[in-house]
Amino acid sequence: MQQRFRLPFIKEQGSQRYERGSIVLTSNRAFKSWPQIFNDDATLTSALLDRLLHHTQTVIIEGKSYRMKEIIET
Repeated sequence: MQQRFRLPFIKEQGSQRYERGSIVLTSNRAFKSWPQIFNDDATLTSALLDRLLHHTQTVIIEGKSYRMKEIIET
């Protein structure tokens, strides 16, 4: 099942926090695949990522998932 984000929520919360406080956002998808999450709207996704990644530090963690450890082992 593909997760879809509620755009009004993201727009409202992002606007309230933009350059006023920290936002921690996690995803298991690369930025290049984000348009699929937002109904294949590349313009919307680009604008959203532009605002989210402004003044940001991105941490990419690669490796096996600790949370999925039990499922993978069985």
